[in-house]
Amino acid sequence: MVLSNKQRIAQALEELKPALLAYVEPVLVEAAKSPRKADIDRAMEEAEIRMVEGQTHWDVQALIRMMIKLWVRCSPVVSRRTSGPRSDR
Repeated sequence: MVLSNKQRIAQALEELKPALLAYVEPVLVEAAKSPRKADIDRAMEEAEIRMVEGQTHWDVQALIRMMIKLWVRCSPVVSRRTSGPRSDR
């Protein structure tokens, strides 16, 4: 049986979710310990993350929104994780 485009996209999003989650959660934990915690909290509110009984329920759209907000607001935190060690120039 051939998969429809809708089924393919649904599968791709399901495979994308754990990969994004593996990146976003450690960045959030690291950023929560930084002086930029208020920015992180504001970005989570704006990304409309669903909270149920104190647990975060991520979907792909929320993860991508959160990543965008992290780059815009907290680029030093994100760039430190993504660009590796920096050398003084």
